Amino acid sequence: MANGLIEFREKVMDLSFANARLEKAYFYKVNQDLIKALHARDEEKLEQENQQLHWMKCPKCGHDLKQTQVSSMVVERCTSCEGVFFDKDEWTQLFGEPESHESFIDTLHSLLVGDSKRA
Repeated sequence: MANGLIEFREKVMDLSFANARLEKAYFYKVNQDLIKALHARDEEKLEQENQQLHWMKCPKCGHDLKQTQVSSMVVERCTSCEGVFFDKDEWTQLFGEPESHESFIDTLHSLLVGDSKRA
């Protein structure tokens, strides 16, 4: 009878240890998923903060960019180094119509240098 009780206790202990291992594995996985979600949230927040920090900043010197009307479009011009920057749509608008290149280049030259190239 004592042997049966000892065997029963050993089986209960084995089940307890097995359950403890399963519980530990479960909570490990839950914690890993939470950590992954927190990292993703933090990266998204950091990306948004970086976007705000770099919004309308000169890629050359880091100063503020100011929108300036040039011909029929608005371009970004640095308030410090006076660089002029085009985004994809502005570039396409500029070079998508070959007949408008010369007048735009005259206007751009006037903006950058302060005089006109016109003869």
